[in-house]
Amino acid sequence: MSEFLKRNHQLMFIADSIPTHLNYLDNEERFVFVNKAAADYWQLSPKAMVGKTIKELMGEEAYKQIKETLIQVLGGETITHEFPFQAPDGSVGYFLNSYVPDKDDFGKVIGFVATGTDITERRKALECAEKLAKDFKTLANSMPQIVWTANPDGLVDYYNERFYAYTGLSTGCLDESMWLKIVHPEDIDLLQTTWQKALFEGKPYELEFRIRHVNTEEYRWHLTRAIPIRNQKGEVIKWYGSNTDIHDSKLDLQNLEIEKNIRDQIVSTLSHDLRTPLTTVKMSSQLILKMNLDDSIKKLAQRIKVNIDRADKMIQNLLDVSKLKAGHSIPINTSTCDLVLIAREVIEEFAFNHGERFLLQSPASLLGVWDCDGLRRILENLLSNAVKYGAFESQIHINLGQSNSVASLEIVNFGNPISSHELSLLFAPYARTKTTHNIQGWGLGLSLVKGLTEAHGGEVKVSSTLEDGTRFKVLLPLA
Repeated sequence: MSEFLKRNHQLMFIADSIPTHLNYLDNEERFVFVNKAAADYWQLSPKAMVGKTIKELMGEEAYKQIKETLIQVLGGETITHEFPFQAPDGSVGYFLNSYVPDKDDFGKVIGFVATGTDITERRKALECAEKLAKDFKTLANSMPQIVWTANPDGLVDYYNERFYAYTGLSTGCLDESMWLKIVHPEDIDLLQTTWQKALFEGKPYELEFRIRHVNTEEYRWHLTRAIPIRNQKGEVIKWYGSNTDIHDSKLDLQNLEIEKNIRDQIVSTLSHDLRTPLTTVKMSSQLILKMNLDDSIKKLAQRIKVNIDRADKMIQNLLDVSKLKAGHSIPINTSTCDLVLIAREVIEEFAFNHGERFLLQSPASLLGVWDCDGLRRILENLLSNAVKYGAFESQIHINLGQSNSVASLEIVNFGNPISSHELSLLFAPYARTKTTHNIQGWGLGLSLVKGLTEAHGGEVKVSSTLEDGTRFKVLLPLA
């Protein structure tokens, strides 16, 4: 094989090996050379295409779209453009076409090279990326938070509309120095230090700082979060972040903390400063009762003692509810108790003040390992609740029983039923139903019943209907 033929073979091999369409056409727009990729596109052989014109291959309508380009190329211009085409399967694709005129020594165009690269998939990917970007901005602009993105170096390249509306800065402004104008001066250093640390470590970024609101000129607290997006190599390629206005909730938390401190001070006062003088008065009344004095004086001393006990019990209730609100359980001291005996004693005390309204149904005894004083308080609060909210002078039933290793205590009173909505709120501290607006009380009793029951490892249930009455049922493990 001669050197010329060898070299020609090599060039043809190269031309047929590339996926790009490679054609040479003369100045009459006839194909002189066609590589394999171009011939395959037209579903012809290279030999069958040689000698045909572009118009013959493309057809009249398609040729009209490219005619102006061919005139420019044959006029000596180099042209590159994207050209739509219909694939054999009917789908629309795109070529990136280039036309380079071939001139003789006198500058006359004697033909031109036409190349075409199928960019359909690349264009689809670009269109998809553009759609995703548009959808992201639409979503970001619909959110009440400030949304932003940054490049791997931390320079912000996008803010949503909320940012500009909130800060009053010019739409599209990305100048980093603007943060000095809108961030509280006390927060600038922490903001910059924390952001640079996140960038250096490539870890999620989170910080609370204050941003000035354009309308009120108030610096409001924001929670800022950002996460890094990585490529397959693990390199950070983008940051996505948001700023959420948490000013009101942060103030609420601060107010709750203040309220907690005040409550703790009140509890401390009740525990020490108030109970100490009450104890002294109680001891003095007990001494008077033991002295050989006139009965009228002893009667007054007894009244003092009863009211001191009542005040002390109210303080204890407040202390226990404070523990429950703080998430603690009420401490109990367990020993063997007879629930029936305790119930009879409590009923006797209530009958003295409220008459023979109380009907006890129980076994002869019901022993368990409980806090005896705790059981008494459960009974007292449930009976007090039944007296207050039940129908006047209607009977109040106290049913005691045992099933396997669980004791049950049920208090039933009749009257206006409690709504399902109010039932769900009954055991909350200080909760009162709508039917209790004329009845004195702090709404602590049922919270204590629940707290004391759970401290024993038990549970309390309630139901209320006009026919069956309001029923509180306490279930307590025997040990």
